[in-house]
Amino acid sequence: MLKRTVAVAALLAAGATAAWQWWPAAAPAGGARAIAAGNTASAVATAAPTRRDGLFARAWGEAAPPPDLPKRLADVMQAHYASGATAVHSGQLQRWWRDGLALCQQAGGNNCERVLQDALASWPDQAAAAIARSAIAQLAATAHAEAQLVQSTSTPLSQRLAKLSALRKASMGEAAAEAWYGAEEAGIAFKAAVNEFAQGPAATMPQQARMARVEALRQQHYGSDYAELKAAESPQANYQIEYGLARLDARDAAADAALRGSLRSKYLPVADAQAQAQQEAAAAAQQARQQAYAVALAELDRRYPDHQDYAYVTALAALRKQAFE
Repeated sequence: MLKRTVAVAALLAAGATAAWQWWPAAAPAGGARAIAAGNTASAVATAAPTRRDGLFARAWGEAAPPPDLPKRLADVMQAHYASGATAVHSGQLQRWWRDGLALCQQAGGNNCERVLQDALASWPDQAAAAIARSAIAQLAATAHAEAQLVQSTSTPLSQRLAKLSALRKASMGEAAAEAWYGAEEAGIAFKAAVNEFAQGPAATMPQQARMARVEALRQQHYGSDYAELKAAESPQANYQIEYGLARLDARDAAADAALRGSLRSKYLPVADAQAQAQQEAAAAAQQARQQAYAVALAELDRRYPDHQDYAYVTALAALRKQAFE
């Protein structure tokens, strides 16, 4: 098994990682011996070893695959094969590979990595196929290079991404890296730009101008794939962007709560909006309890400088029970 730690996740939060993996062909299954007992003698038959390196191979003792499996798999995968070159040119080869593995496995195929790689030969756009082969061939080396890259989470996200992107291009080749990571990096670059904008000039701008600037940043970072990448954004992501900018104008907690309610209704389905409202209310209540506990604890510390005092210990136990039970 080749396991790759996706370094982009570490850009978004300290210590966060994500795994991406695929499976090589299994080792040959060992020979199996079947013994049938009779009244006068034992008949011994040895099952020949089978290999699981064919597209539909099976180990001894497994049920035979349906006779129509090759055709069924071909029918399922055909449309996916046809989208491969487009995935290369739009920077979504990584997603094409991941989705292809899932489709192949769901259809009952075996050794799905080989299925996808063999399909490259049938692409009409052989230049794109060559880029895809190069990207796949360099995944292990690129994963190793990423594992050696250490960056501080205090460094701005845009700078960390630039360094990671340069490393990937050096390891994989520019065209292959753009094909494999392009869309992913464009999305992160957009978020980084929005964050920097929110922490800077957004504070002095009206909300309408802020949202116009966000749209300009989308166009800048998504480029020719703007329409497709924008459509792929989740409602929750759009909620977070607009809320993060609009809250700059919220004067108090009541105004902030009203803003969140309005934007939940704008972006989220009713059930999701209700669930999120409940989660936010629970989080706010917990934060209020923690703040009240901190204030009361400070008062206890002031009243009882000696923390070994029985009155202090008793009062502290009562405070903790009130706050956390």
